[in-house]
Amino acid sequence: MANSRTWLVPALIGVLAGGVLAVAPLGYYVSQLNARLATSSASVAQLTAANTKLQADKESLQLEQAQLQQQTQSDQAALQASQERSTQLAKPDLPLELTFGKKPFGGAVVLWVRNASPSSITVIAQVVSAGVQSRPVRYTFAANRKVFLNHLTFGVGDKIIFVNPSFRPKEATYSG
Repeated sequence: MANSRTWLVPALIGVLAGGVLAVAPLGYYVSQLNARLATSSASVAQLTAANTKLQADKESLQLEQAQLQQQTQSDQAALQASQERSTQLAKPDLPLELTFGKKPFGGAVVLWVRNASPSSITVIAQVVSAGVQSRPVRYTFAANRKVFLNHLTFGVGDKIIFVNPSFRPKEATYSG
């Protein structure tokens, strides 16, 4: 029996040595995979950080673009308003003389209108009384004539506005 066990020790030593020799390359391979995994994890972290920064930059640019669009719209509105004011200023004054006074045969306050131009003028008039605008009314005033608007009476703070597209608007407010 001693002989039968003598081969067992060298066989066990051979198996152990073979196992170590077989596991050594596997350990090396595992360590290489771990190194690659660490490199890949670092790359993923860098890509994630870069993506987060790009997303923040994109949102910042979208906000800036929205602000620029809003500023452009505001600038365009201001330019249009300025052009409209310039157009209005280039027009002559409406040649109407407006005077508040008593009605000839009564005590109500009415508006006297004198057309100081050599030709008749057609206007649209609108009264604003206590913040409420009346329905626009069309009037034609003969040249060099003074008339009173019989059907309109005024109280303190009431305002009337006359508009003709060829002239700047004319308005009068009754102050009492």
